[in-house]
Amino acid sequence: MKTFTKKLLALLLVVLSVFAFAGCGDSYALKGDATVIIHGETDVVYEVDLDEAEFTTQNTVLDLLAYLCEQDDLAFSAGANGSAEWGYSAFINSIGDLVPGGNQYVAFFHNKQSDKDVSAYALPDRQYGDTTLYYSGLGVGSVKLVDDLVVYFCIESF
Repeated sequence: MKTFTKKLLALLLVVLSVFAFAGCGDSYALKGDATVIIHGETDVVYEVDLDEAEFTTQNTVLDLLAYLCEQDDLAFSAGANGSAEWGYSAFINSIGDLVPGGNQYVAFFHNKQSDKDVSAYALPDRQYGDTTLYYSGLGVGSVKLVDDLVVYFCIESF
């Protein structure tokens, strides 16, 4: 009887393991594209197939930029301010040809309305083609990727 119980327990563990791993599949995999725009004298635009790059909903814009750094030699510099818990994680010091000076900074916009800045300090929305872009209320390390995300960087003054 002890042998039967051990075999039954082992079988149950195998079955549970199979279901556990099946639940960890790519159910959070992204299938759309992401567009990264670096607005300067001439816009530089990067298109990334999120499925091909194997991004999931757990990845952030910072992960996307690191991917472009590896794949397309995009150069950027990021710093940290505050806490990721509150969404202030990483901010961009420079990206591509955008190198702020004096009272300038690299502003971060995207089309994810849920992560827009709703404070009194938010910059006005922008249009890029038919897409409305919102001044980000979160750092690049806290904005999660979504299908058809559009990310826009430009120089602003304070």
